[in-house]
Amino acid sequence: MMTGVITTMQLFMAAPDKARAVIFRLQALGLVIETNEIATWIRSDGRGTAPSAVQRALVSAAAEHPLSFIDGDVLFEKESFLRRVLELAEPRGNSRN
Repeated sequence: MMTGVITTMQLFMAAPDKARAVIFRLQALGLVIETNEIATWIRSDGRGTAPSAVQRALVSAAAEHPLSFIDGDVLFEKESFLRRVLELAEPRGNSRN
């Protein structure tokens, strides 16, 4: 825990704008997960763990998807964000072309 705090402080001191961007993205991702928008993507075996492809897709989408100012908060636009997660989670070779 302390390592994360020190790393965050170092990032804020070195690059405050980047640090804020990272925090906004993590908060927006946390809200997507917290509001059960992806509940149907979570394993039904009671462990509550998303498959690794979904976990990677969530983090990748959060890193690249545009943030929006919605109702006074900085968030991901829900529909486009979830579409992007699905695109990233789709196994290679399953293209619909």
